[in-house]
Amino acid sequence: MSNQRTKIIINEIHYWKEHSLLPDVYCDFLLALYTEGEMNTLDKQINVEHSERFHVSSFVQLIMTTMTLILSVVVAYNNEIGSFLQFILLIGLLLLCFWMYILLKNRLHIFTQIALMILLIMVLNISIYLIQHFLNSLWTLNVTVLLNFVVWLIIGYRQSERYLRLIGVLGMVLTIGYMCWKFFIS
Repeated sequence: MSNQRTKIIINEIHYWKEHSLLPDVYCDFLLALYTEGEMNTLDKQINVEHSERFHVSSFVQLIMTTMTLILSVVVAYNNEIGSFLQFILLIGLLLLCFWMYILLKNRLHIFTQIALMILLIMVLNISIYLIQHFLNSLWTLNVTVLLNFVVWLIIGYRQSERYLRLIGVLGMVLTIGYMCWKFFIS
């Protein structure tokens, strides 16, 4: 392969790595392949700096995602705000949390899983708020919580995450147990 074509390919691989189009491991492998194992020290230094910035930005995004969960709880249970404004703020916070999850999806596995858990807890919190506020029915609330845990179980199977399956099953068992207890006691 000509030297010019090799340089073009190497530049493209750097572009992919910089914009996270491929995982860093794949890009490093391709760079080692096309440079015949002779990545210069400047490239290695840039890779280390990029990796450190990558983890710091992921951590900041994770903190922001956690803050959206905290804000959603504060907004949902604050009686000073009108219902319509609460609803709009909760939907906005949910969209922001979903966006943060999408941004973190290609990062470290633990960051992705924490962001997913925060998103699922936020969906559960908002669905409980909406049922309590608009329908005020205990059975509807129980069915909604049960459906949320079913979704957690499905996501756990689709992503092969054992903890989500466990939490989904445990939540379903506890919710069904609570519903049976309320049915037989009342």
